[in-house]
Amino acid sequence: MARKLRIQLEGGVYHVISRGTNREDIFKDDRDRLRFFDILNYTVKKHNWIIYSYCLMNNHYHLLIETPEANLSRGMHLLNSVYCRKFNMRHGRVGTLLQDRFRSLLVTKQSYLLELTRYIVLNPVRAQFVQKPHEWTWSSYRATVGLEEPPPFLRTELLLKFFSKDRARAREHFKAFVLKGLENYLEYLKHNKENGDGYNWGIDKLEKIHKQIASETGSKRPTLNQIFRKVIEKGIIEAVYKWGYTHTEIGKHLGLHRATISRRASNGKKNIVKVELLTSPENMKN
Repeated sequence: MARKLRIQLEGGVYHVISRGTNREDIFKDDRDRLRFFDILNYTVKKHNWIIYSYCLMNNHYHLLIETPEANLSRGMHLLNSVYCRKFNMRHGRVGTLLQDRFRSLLVTKQSYLLELTRYIVLNPVRAQFVQKPHEWTWSSYRATVGLEEPPPFLRTELLLKFFSKDRARAREHFKAFVLKGLENYLEYLKHNKENGDGYNWGIDKLEKIHKQIASETGSKRPTLNQIFRKVIEKGIIEAVYKWGYTHTEIGKHLGLHRATISRRASNGKKNIVKVELLTSPENMKN
């Protein structure tokens, strides 16, 4: 069965998760994590990414990424392939380290983005690695609240501006925002002991946000395929008729056969002709 096309947008913001195969640890020690940082920094520079938040666990990692260019898959391929190669060389292993497909969720609202920043940095607490988020060295929390200098790839100022224009005040507001989430998590554990350690608490909360966003569009909302097909077809029309890209070039970029590109471009041309006829000077006089 063919894989679903991964939607990549200019200016898209994504929550990215990459896990070890069979839940295998992908970071054995701090040296591995520092090596990952080096490769991530190179990837960010090469692909012009913006990193809002991150957390490195033992067998997976989280990134909150903005892609000014539509290059999420290319960047993730570079990041994961280089890291896996370096990891295998260092630890004398062979084979796949990470699952083939990283998971990426498109962030469509500011409230969801902020909730994700809290969810990401609270991962070590929910996993019971630490009791407070500042105790975990390998997340963006400490740098965001000013406890240490941020790594070169982390843009703390872009996240903090959502909380206040004043840097010190923004840090305090972000800290309070995260600790409120921690308070809610601990309260959840008190009343839901039967659910184990509550590690899925944050996931449940994010799913509620997903449903809330979906409900705002009403019960007759279009499917995701319908929504993103419009985006792709708009891009195909522009690439062909405005910038002169060939069907083959576009097909390689989108992972589609050139015949599919040709068909969608032809359908788009019909719509372009209709618009041109309606807005022609002759018709505008009528």
